[in-house]
Amino acid sequence: MTNYQKGMVSFCCVCYNHAQFIEDCIKSLQNQDYKNIEILILDDGSKDNSVEVINKLKETSSCPMRVITQENCGNVGANFNKLINDAQGEYVSIISCDDMWIENSLSKRMQALLDDPNLAFTCNSRFAEVDENNNKTSTCPPIALDSLANPTAERILELEYSTLGAYYIQGGIYKTEIVKAVGGFDEDMICDDIILRTKIARYITEHEELKFKVFYEPSIYYRRHSNNLSDNTVRQIKSVLQYLSRYWSDREPPKIIYDWITYGLWTNFDDTRNIFFPNDYIAKIVSNMDRNIFVKNDDGVLYKTQGVKYLFEILSYRTKEQKTKIIKLFGKIIIKKKKFVNN
Repeated sequence: MTNYQKGMVSFCCVCYNHAQFIEDCIKSLQNQDYKNIEILILDDGSKDNSVEVINKLKETSSCPMRVITQENCGNVGANFNKLINDAQGEYVSIISCDDMWIENSLSKRMQALLDDPNLAFTCNSRFAEVDENNNKTSTCPPIALDSLANPTAERILELEYSTLGAYYIQGGIYKTEIVKAVGGFDEDMICDDIILRTKIARYITEHEELKFKVFYEPSIYYRRHSNNLSDNTVRQIKSVLQYLSRYWSDREPPKIIYDWITYGLWTNFDDTRNIFFPNDYIAKIVSNMDRNIFVKNDDGVLYKTQGVKYLFEILSYRTKEQKTKIIKLFGKIIIKKKKFVNN
């Protein structure tokens, strides 16, 4: 068993083209009111001057700081696993180099962990948000976990399944040995945060002595900017389809997945084919949908159809007075447009 440094937090930070934000991120860690920390940074082949900024910060760091540089791989899970495997602290905390910890948030969380050896992790039910210029925003959506007063690991798992996001892993602090016991992130999947949360929650359900603590306040500033991975709708849809297929294949698809895909088609219509990548879970979704694909006769005569029946279809109808285009997802109409024809 690895001899971790007792009470130390290893901050695992992944960077990709975050030169503009790295200093804010690192200083937010160094300036915390709990000083037994180390900072591990992996730069995933940044094309800006991120590495230069990181090395300058390392020279003046007030705490141990190690840097890994590599060619870009784009594999978020693999990158964090490298840092976790290199961690010397008893605890690890995950953060992207464009985000920041809120001032003096670490000590109270560490105190809870040090006081109770059966605490596997702490997390937050809320987060704060800043823009590219560090201006605080008021657009933070509620996190599902915030609705539960006394959550259990089973309730967290149910939230992961039904809402596809119980809480943010950023700002959480986890026992390193438990993260390693569950195998860290799944490197063969697009998903990252939800995978580790699910694996740790399931681990806790199998070890009755383990507990966790939720703080009903934020500990991080999530950075909202033009290159957030979370804004890539098609990538997000692919990732949750993978997640549901691997971790919830024994259950029907949750209602929220239909909302996600419908939104993805509406906002990224040109990327429709990318959403329907090879994945057995698509068949499971289709099997749970209403397969009545026929529209009423008063829509006119069908003269053109495209797509795959029961999956994604574009249907064009015509009468003397109007043309109608209907787009269906899994047999349900998601877009219907009518255009009147000039005589």
